[in-house]
Amino acid sequence: MDIWTGVFTDNCQTVEFLKETKCMFIMRGLPGSGKSTLAHQLMETYTDSIICSADDHFKQADGSYNFYEAELKNAHESCQWRAKSACCKNRNVVIIDNTNVKAWEMKAYLEIANSHGYLVYTVQPNTPWRRNVNELAKRNKHHVAVSILQRKLSAFENVLPIYYAWILTGKESENLITTAQQFLKMCLEVRRVVDELRDHIPQTALKEMKDHLYFTRQHFSSSIHNMHCTAMFDHDTSRYQPSGRALSYSTLVKDVMGTVDKLNVTGFVITTNSFCAKVKLNEQQLKIFYRDSDDGGGNSASASGATNCGGRAVNSWRTRHDSYPAGFRQTRHASDISDLNSRFTSLNLSSLEAPLPKGTRAHITLGCRVGVPPVTAGNELLMISKLWAASSYKWKQKCDCFEVTYYGNGMFFVDLNKPIQVTTIFAGTEVKIPYMISYNVRKQN
Repeated sequence: MDIWTGVFTDNCQTVEFLKETKCMFIMRGLPGSGKSTLAHQLMETYTDSIICSADDHFKQADGSYNFYEAELKNAHESCQWRAKSACCKNRNVVIIDNTNVKAWEMKAYLEIANSHGYLVYTVQPNTPWRRNVNELAKRNKHHVAVSILQRKLSAFENVLPIYYAWILTGKESENLITTAQQFLKMCLEVRRVVDELRDHIPQTALKEMKDHLYFTRQHFSSSIHNMHCTAMFDHDTSRYQPSGRALSYSTLVKDVMGTVDKLNVTGFVITTNSFCAKVKLNEQQLKIFYRDSDDGGGNSASASGATNCGGRAVNSWRTRHDSYPAGFRQTRHASDISDLNSRFTSLNLSSLEAPLPKGTRAHITLGCRVGVPPVTAGNELLMISKLWAASSYKWKQKCDCFEVTYYGNGMFFVDLNKPIQVTTIFAGTEVKIPYMISYNVRKQN
């Protein structure tokens, strides 16, 4: 699938972006396809880089190459050790130069990258002969036979991302968190905000919120620090088998993959459950924002979707109070859930049936209360958006650089007077193994 040409070596913005973060490139391709050539081009582009290859195990002191099949397991273990060592030293770019015919062959490297906070990019050369076993037999330097190449070609697995997102660098993520915390602090200086929160969380939790300890990312399934704004989630696919949705979407975004873009943060959603930045996408960004991303379950934004949105929020609200003092739960729990349910059922049905504008769910999750899954932030943003569309809010108050709106049940939206811009790279991310981009790069002549 010809998706991009030399983006990691020729696109100045991409190169500069990736030099500000930690990246692992996993090469994929049959012997002789040109992947090692690309690996060396990447190493020349990124000075603080290293190539890890199982082939190194078979290289002799005099430079000759002697392959022993019995040593293949040791060769790959040695390659994995080198990759882990490089990641432990925080090398800017780590390049894995193996064939990686099967998806499972990349698993160890993906886990190493994930545990050390690396973005992962899989790269295939798109040379004209990459699937021509006769030409590959002529070009590969290890004299691999045509019969073996044919078996490898037949077994080669197509790997596509399940998530696509605009991803921030670690530094940009830290800057956004710092700015968001400043706005949170200013909100907590508004007496009405504090009074409303006291009705929904205990004093100890309110103190944690003021000390920036209430919302955290430590319990998220991904240990990687880079934040992101999801563009598409292919919830219909299994881990290594792309669905029709993933295949069509990969074609749609083939010219965008690996490119750098700026997102506009226009406000913050603050609830007793989650903290996220609302993103307003421009016209071009909306073209690649998958419509189903505006719905928590992949359905269209319908009346049933609105009801589900309310139901998810009620259930998540119920769950997040499990560790609160029993007396507090008894006095606040039932009445708040009842109020939330009644507010959704009392709203004008037509306002709930109206589809939300495309891109409504676009956000960057900044943190959640311990034990609350990050998907909750998007669900609560959708709920607030439904309430906003129905003009169902409790009160508004203008402040120096923002306006805060209270929607009840400990849910606030902070509308910024001036948007905040964050720099991102568009990427695909693999399910359970985050931040994995899978596409082809044309070999440079």
